[in-house]
Amino acid sequence: MSRVPHVHSRGCGCATEAQLGELKSLDGSIKQDDVVVLNESVPDSGKRVFKEVEDALSNTHTVESSCDGELLFHIPFTSEVHVKAVTIRGSQGQPRAPSRMRLWVNRDDIDFTTVNEIQPAQERFIPYDEACELKIPTNPQAKFQRVKTLTILLDRPFDEEEQLAIGYIGLWGQATQFKRGAVNAVYEAWANPADHPKEEAKTGQSSNVL
Repeated sequence: MSRVPHVHSRGCGCATEAQLGELKSLDGSIKQDDVVVLNESVPDSGKRVFKEVEDALSNTHTVESSCDGELLFHIPFTSEVHVKAVTIRGSQGQPRAPSRMRLWVNRDDIDFTTVNEIQPAQERFIPYDEACELKIPTNPQAKFQRVKTLTILLDRPFDEEEQLAIGYIGLWGQATQFKRGAVNAVYEAWANPADHPKEEAKTGQSSNVL
């Protein structure tokens, strides 16, 4: 099947790097091993579509939805980032490519039970982009600054039964210098007073602070 190139027009929703300002691939800022994908047919296949830009057209790593036309990606970053644009390439032809994208910022509670309950930061229909030529801008961009995690739902709302096939997801913007550090903490499910003798029992003084 011959490819019909996308024709840019006013209001098509695509953007150039000149319009978006400084634009760099965020692939190096993605914690790829910690990416979680829901409804993928092959476990851990979804995290491999966050490839280097040079491999964007390769079908070496693809992800397919398991039982219907939805894939949900939860993407953590190594540092806070400003996400300015997204590139989505389906594989196996236009019928298997997504037609809608929903984005949530810094939410760890998005799954298939909450996607219709929690308002996304952005929702829009996306054109078919077999050649990875389009950078779909985030809008409003103020919501996509200081992003620690990004959740993306891709689907075909008018053809829910058609399984998705994704070959590449590219994120574009700027990384910051604020690194995410691990926090080590020890929590007790239930406190046992016998395990914590009062300080005044040792010192004879009350430990209350006024």
